[in-house]
Amino acid sequence: MRYIGSKVATLPYLAETLRRVAPKARSVCDPFAGACSVSRYLKQRGYRLSTGDVLATSSAIQIATIAANRNPSFRRVLRCDKIKDTGEPAHIRIINYLNGLAERPGFISEQYSPAGPEGRLFFSSSNAAKIDAIRARIRDWSDNDLLSKKEEAFLLAALVTSADVVANTAGTYYAYLKELSRKAKKPFELRPLSLCNNHQVNFVKRDDAIGVVSSSDDDVLYLDPPYNERDYAKYYHLPETLVLGDEPEVIGKSGVPATRRGPVSDFCVSTKAELAFRKLIEASRAKLIIVHYTPEGLIPHRAILSTLRDVGATTNRDLRVRRYSSRKGNEESSEAIHRIYICKR
Repeated sequence: MRYIGSKVATLPYLAETLRRVAPKARSVCDPFAGACSVSRYLKQRGYRLSTGDVLATSSAIQIATIAANRNPSFRRVLRCDKIKDTGEPAHIRIINYLNGLAERPGFISEQYSPAGPEGRLFFSSSNAAKIDAIRARIRDWSDNDLLSKKEEAFLLAALVTSADVVANTAGTYYAYLKELSRKAKKPFELRPLSLCNNHQVNFVKRDDAIGVVSSSDDDVLYLDPPYNERDYAKYYHLPETLVLGDEPEVIGKSGVPATRRGPVSDFCVSTKAELAFRKLIEASRAKLIIVHYTPEGLIPHRAILSTLRDVGATTNRDLRVRRYSSRKGNEESSEAIHRIYICKR
């Protein structure tokens, strides 16, 4: 899933840093998990994970890919809906069944496609109606107590990440493109997220970073906090609506929910970010702290160094990577600096 501040480009460097600096580390806490690119990468390398985030979208992805080590069995759904046994794994049978549903226009069609009165162009009319049909069936199964928490999260995570593939946006849901892009014209297909078994008991928690870190006893604390004033709850309001399954009153060109108020992190507030960072570091018991930030962030470099040096020996390094851009055609036009701080307690 495309996500502001994604750290996919720096994953190899992060893994190498852990091997070099903390060769005996076995567990990592990631309290700003987002789309889970870092945690999933580390899970594949055998680390035990503790993850968290305040958004429902992230929570669903965490439950589906971090907490779970095996694909769900869907026993109750398969028994009650009498889905044909094709000899394939249960989760694939469910995915294929949902992909076979007829289009059923609903809330997404009405509010976020050309079929609605506002003509918002986040999805094609056909894809929106397909997404509506699948979301409605997942809701029916959940309402009838046919899904476990992990099974529902598996399907919702698959839905939001698959919808993102055909979304007519440049990366967030605060705006849509003026015309349907080539990818947005492709037919929607529900695809499961890949899963790995690290043979560990992994923990996920929908909570703010302090809540996640305070309950963590992991060897490594990896921090990738928001670095500017972007409100993630607004920029990803549409995936949140898909996961929450609500039908809020929406307003404006972006169709942002009028009454739903997502939590705004202190890290997104210039007057609060520095103190929030210090409190987070003070709440941690990790032997190694890695902070992933940017020179352009709300917290000054000197403040980060000062806070970390109160804990232990600290170094930092700048990495140049391709800059995130929400403007169509500008994805490769510039570079960004990712500043990595390493603090040994």
